[in-house]
Amino acid sequence: MKHITKIVLSGVGGQGLVSCGYILGNAATKQSSKYAVLLSSYGSEARGTFTKTDIIISDKPISFLEIEEPQLVVSLAQVGYDRYYKSMKKNTIMIYDSGLVKPDSTCIANQYGFPFERIATEVGYSGAANLVAAGFMIKLTGILEVKAVEDTIRNRYSSNAKILDTNIKAFKGGLQLEAQY
Repeated sequence: MKHITKIVLSGVGGQGLVSCGYILGNAATKQSSKYAVLLSSYGSEARGTFTKTDIIISDKPISFLEIEEPQLVVSLAQVGYDRYYKSMKKNTIMIYDSGLVKPDSTCIANQYGFPFERIATEVGYSGAANLVAAGFMIKLTGILEVKAVEDTIRNRYSSNAKILDTNIKAFKGGLQLEAQY
């Protein structure tokens, strides 16, 4: 599924959606020789309000910077899910945190729910749920090489061994998840 290039990470402030987008974008541009664009939007409060990060990853230069129809949406909070599920197409992928989001049966997207926050808590930090979700997304789509994302995580968090270790474990936890068809 390497054709997927338009990704929306949605949830609430404090879930690390901007950081996750940064990691994916840098893995694309610095590790994979691709082009990437990242746009983020969040409420005026630092935590608790709707937040989204749009990422476009492409083999060719990107000329239009906005995502009108995402191909993949990751929702780590109900508010993010509710914002997108009604407008999704049949071939769109919706990945959501099953511990925090109640999916709607009318959503026609291909939906995958896992308890990302619980898995992140088990590896040491609930705030790493974003990287658990990123791991599953990479496994499901193949949009980026696993090594490229791991190397980017290592570069970003190299100054703090504990945070680095937790984030790598979280990402690998997402890679181990199996999609139910």
